[in-house]
Amino acid sequence: MDENQSQTGESRPQTGTGLPEATKSFYRETLAQLMDHADLLVCMIDINRRVTMFNRSFERLTGYPRSGVIGTDFLQWIQPGERDKYLHAMRESVAGRNISRLEAQIKCADGNIARVVINTATVPGEDDTPSSVLVIGQDITELKTLEAQVLQTERLASLGELAANVVHEINNPLTIIESYSTYLLGKLKSGDSIDESSIERMEHIVEAAHRVRRFTRDLISYARQPDDEFAAVDVRQLIMDSLSFCAPLLADTRIQVRRSIPRDLPRIHAIKGQLEQVLVNLFTNAIHAMGMDGVLDVKIEAANGMMSFVVSDTGPGIPPEHVSRIFKPFFTTKPKGKGTGLGLSIVARIVENHKGRITVESAVGAGATFQMTIPISKPPGAASSPPPEPEQ
Repeated sequence: MDENQSQTGESRPQTGTGLPEATKSFYRETLAQLMDHADLLVCMIDINRRVTMFNRSFERLTGYPRSGVIGTDFLQWIQPGERDKYLHAMRESVAGRNISRLEAQIKCADGNIARVVINTATVPGEDDTPSSVLVIGQDITELKTLEAQVLQTERLASLGELAANVVHEINNPLTIIESYSTYLLGKLKSGDSIDESSIERMEHIVEAAHRVRRFTRDLISYARQPDDEFAAVDVRQLIMDSLSFCAPLLADTRIQVRRSIPRDLPRIHAIKGQLEQVLVNLFTNAIHAMGMDGVLDVKIEAANGMMSFVVSDTGPGIPPEHVSRIFKPFFTTKPKGKGTGLGLSIVARIVENHKGRITVESAVGAGATFQMTIPISKPPGAASSPPPEPEQ
C-alpha cells in the first residue's frame, strides 16, 4: 500500500518533504506574496503568542508598521477587555478547534478602535503538531457604525410614536404643580396661615416634580445612544425600567400588566441599553395590538444557563402569512407613516448579537407570544484572570 494512502484507501495530503528545496521555497514565497497583498487582514501567530506575519491590509487598518509588530506578543495590540476572548480563540485553534466569525476590537496607532471579524486556522509544523495559528479577518468598523446608527434611528422613531403620550405624561404633573402653587401663592399673599391642607398640597407638588424628573431622566436615558459594552445586568431592574418607559402608553388604557419575575434571578452578561430597546419594542407592539383592553403578560425564567423573557398579549394575533415574515426588515402591518418596519428586525439582530434566539407563536384571535432566550453568563474564554506571560 502507498505510504500516502490510509487503510481505507483515501489519499493523505503530502507534506512536501520530498519536494526539491527550490520548489518548496517557490511555494513559500508565492504563498507569502498572496497573503501579503490580499485585501483581507492576515497575520500569523506562533504557539508562544508571537506575531510572525502581519500583512499590508493589517498595516493599513491599524497604522502600525510590521517591523514594530513582528516578534511581539499579539495581546499587546488588543484592547484589554478583548484579550481573554482572543486568548481563548488562540487556545481553541492550537487544539485544532478553529474559530469562525469572532468579532473583536483592535486598538490602532491613532487611538481609534477598529472592529474586525476573524476566522482562524491551525498551521502544522514539520512534525505535524500545531506550530502557528493563521488569522484571517475583515474590517467591519463602518458596518458596525452603520448598524449603531440604524439602532439609534429606530430608538428615536419609537420616541416619535410615543410623542403624544410623552406630552400627556409630563403635562399631568405640571398641571398639579401649577394649580397647587397658584392656590398656595394666593394664601401667602392674603396672609393666611399654612394649615394641614396647604402642607398636603405642597407634598403633592414635590411628588409631581419628582415624577417629571424621573420620567425625563428615563426619556433621556432611552434616547441616548447606548454603550455597546457587555456588563452584568439586573434583569428585574431591566424589566421595571422598560415597563416604566411604556407607562404613558398604558395610562389611557385598561390594559393590565402581569409580571412573573423571580426575586433570585442571576444577573446576565448583556448590553443593557440594547435589551431595553428589545423589551420596549415588544411591550409597545403588544399595547398597540390590544388597544384599550387586554392583558400584557411578562414572564422571566432562568434555567440551564439561559434566561428566558416571555412577552404575551391578548390582542387579535398575527395572521399565519405574516408570522414567517415578522422579523424581516421593513415588514410592517402598521398603517403607512406609522413605524419604520425595522423594529422587529432590529430586535432579532440584537438578540443574535447576544448569542440568543427569539421566536413568536400566534394565532388569529388568540394573541401573540414572543420568547427571547439569551445566555446568562459570559461567552467561553471570557475569564477574569489575566493572561499568562508569553514564553521567552
